[in-house]
Amino acid sequence: DVGSSNLRLCQLGSAADGVYPVLARSSLAFSESRDELLDSPGLLKEKLRAAMRGCGFRGKRVVTCLPPDRVRFTPISLKVDEQNLSRVILKMIADRVEGDIDDYVVDYLPVRTSADAEDRLALAAVARRDHVMSYLEALDNAGLEVEALDIGPAAIRRVLSSLYDNEGDGDIILVVNTGTTHTYLSVIAGRRLL
Repeated sequence: DVGSSNLRLCQLGSAADGVYPVLARSSLAFSESRDELLDSPGLLKEKLRAAMRGCGFRGKRVVTCLPPDRVRFTPISLKVDEQNLSRVILKMIADRVEGDIDDYVVDYLPVRTSADAEDRLALAAVARRDHVMSYLEALDNAGLEVEALDIGPAAIRRVLSSLYDNEGDGDIILVVNTGTTHTYLSVIAGRRLL
C-alpha cells in the first residue's frame, strides 16, 4: 500500500486450513508527497528496499490497491433481474464521468442484497486509465511485478473473511481505517460488504 505518507507492506504465506500466516510486514514513513514518490522510479525503489530490508520479504510479485485519491467509489442501484450487469453498470458510469468512458477503468463489487429485494446494490470503482497505467508503471519501474490491482473495500472484506469464520449474516464487523487526513469505514456481514 502506497499511503499518503507511509509505504505499508505485508507478505502472507500459503493458506493452510484457511489460515494465511504473516511472513513479513513493514511500514516506512516518507517525507515526499505520494505523487513525488510515484513519479520517481529510483526514489520509489530506494524506499521499497528500505522498507523490505531485514524483514524477511521474498519475491517481487505484489497485489496492490490504487491510492484512494486516484479512484472514486460510486454506489449503483440495479434491478435484481438485470441481465449483463457489467454492461449496465458501465452505461450508468458513462453518464457520470467527464469525457469518454474509454478514458476510465471501471470495476464493481456486488454489495448488500437481500433475497426479497427488488433492487441490488453494487459499488463501482472508477479511475482514470492514465492514473492506473502510471501507477502500474511506477511499481514496474521500481522492480515489482503487479499480479493484481485490487479495490480497497474488497481487499478488506477478503482479509476479514479469511480471518474470521463469519459465514452467516448474524455477525457484523465494522472496520475503521484511520489516517492522518481521512478515515474509512467498512461494514461486513458474513462475506457481504454492506
